[in-house]
Amino acid sequence: MVCLEQRCEAQVFPLGVKLLDRYLAQGKVHKVHLQLLACVCLLTATKLRQCRALGVDLLVYYTDYSITAEEIRQWEQLLLVKLGWDVASITAYDFIDPLVEVIPSCRRSRRPRRNQETETPTSPVPDPVSPLRESSVDDETLSKIRDHAQTYVALCCTEYEFMQTAPSLLASACVTLAITDLKIERAANILDLMVQYTNGDRMRICSVLHRIKTLIAQQLAELDVLRQKSAHVGNAASKHQEVLDADGNPETPTDVQDVIF
Repeated sequence: MVCLEQRCEAQVFPLGVKLLDRYLAQGKVHKVHLQLLACVCLLTATKLRQCRALGVDLLVYYTDYSITAEEIRQWEQLLLVKLGWDVASITAYDFIDPLVEVIPSCRRSRRPRRNQETETPTSPVPDPVSPLRESSVDDETLSKIRDHAQTYVALCCTEYEFMQTAPSLLASACVTLAITDLKIERAANILDLMVQYTNGDRMRICSVLHRIKTLIAQQLAELDVLRQKSAHVGNAASKHQEVLDADGNPETPTDVQDVIF
């Protein structure tokens, strides 16, 4: 919620979660300090991944003043010492743009190069490694691909089963799912490129891809249940609303003297 309301960069949330996981993997933390640790990880991530970091006082406000600014500063030093100042971690987000760029159908359209001597346009050199067709998508579609892939990465960051998944492997599955969902390329062709450029295992990428699809299906099912519950509550509340007459006054008597026995 903090990242959304403060419009943080997309790479902030994955890095913050990774710092939190790395800290928890090295020792136990009392549950009363989890919120404090999360604030510190988020603060560190914003310092590394965006130009303007979140303010300490702002984080205190989001915790409803359950922690103090001094505690955040102390735990920030503790986090850095615990992780050996190695906080510039690589996340799946860092692989999204490079992987999208290696897919010919997702490359931006480029103008032909000109020969400086003859001033005649020359065709760009084709990519000898890529088996896919060379066609460019518009900026809006390219933005959708990135948005879909980033959403999948953020969703996987909240699930413990993806904690030990390599960032390049997770990004390959998310980019493949984003492109196939938009029906730009076939999954088999995308997987071939992902294996080639990340030196990964095709079966492992397919396994992660299947787990992401299962997770999305579960999330959508839970969302449908919540919508049905909210709709049921809304219908029940509307049935108990006061019935008004033609003049806009409630038909139910408000004075005991108006009640006819």
